[in-house]
Amino acid sequence: MLKFSEAVLVILIILSGACFWFFARGASLGPETGFWSWAALALALSLAFLGLGFFLLPFWLVSLAVFFSASPLFFLFPKEAYAYGFLAAGVSLAAIPATWRARREAEARLKFSVGAVLRKSLPFFLTIVSVLLAAAFYPRGYSLGFPEIIPKSFFERSLGIAGRTLPFEAVLPFPVPDLNKTVDEVLLETLGSELGVSLSRIARPEREALLNQARSELSKNLGISFKGSIKISDLLYDFLIRTLEARFGTFKAYLPFVYSLGIFAVSRSVFAVAGWVSIVFAWILVKLGAWAGVLVFDKRPLSQEYLRLK
Repeated sequence: MLKFSEAVLVILIILSGACFWFFARGASLGPETGFWSWAALALALSLAFLGLGFFLLPFWLVSLAVFFSASPLFFLFPKEAYAYGFLAAGVSLAAIPATWRARREAEARLKFSVGAVLRKSLPFFLTIVSVLLAAAFYPRGYSLGFPEIIPKSFFERSLGIAGRTLPFEAVLPFPVPDLNKTVDEVLLETLGSELGVSLSRIARPEREALLNQARSELSKNLGISFKGSIKISDLLYDFLIRTLEARFGTFKAYLPFVYSLGIFAVSRSVFAVAGWVSIVFAWILVKLGAWAGVLVFDKRPLSQEYLRLK
């Protein structure tokens, strides 16, 4: 029969996992939503509770808790239900060998150590989860291009973080501008700086002629056509995609594999950090549980077989 303490731990695993997916969904809408920090905290807590479940709960109960912790995926991402169904089932099955590794490590040690037990089981579990993520989102049934590999939203966020440190002067005939300004605005500022006179003092036809000439030269240098009303960030994104198409277009058939490999690399990197944080959280939870009397460090006699001369 299920103990009350076991039921509480199962509920904590399910609720923390559900909170992570809820916050992760909010974070996927953009950094301005402010959900990234909450998603990271929920992930670390979820892995901490799951780590406790590895050596405190039965195998079947750990697997069931993991499956239900991923169940919000079906409601948050209804269009990808098949992918998340595969993911939830695979992760729940992956929890079984991870639990076995944790139990094996705990039984092999004379003194119990939360860190040692989880270092043997949690990285193994998170690696399998990363593989399942890559497999679940492997592109099927549609062609994959460079815009899907590097989404425009991701590119713009990256520019916002590291824009001023990138060597834009290599492709642009002016210093690093405000990326939210339009091409015409930046060209007019550059022309005014080069001529040493405000363009507002130049007659409109002459100003338009100078602007058209500058725009034409920039288009020729970049090898792309554009409108002067687009933002600099859009211009750079179009230039990046066109350059990738020109240099790596022959390898386009391998893009789905590269895409899945990227998902694996990113997710495993995130899980690596979250895993270490969750081990610290699990250690704190064990200490708090022992202090509150919920967890007890018990001892048992050890029977060992060895060989000797008669």
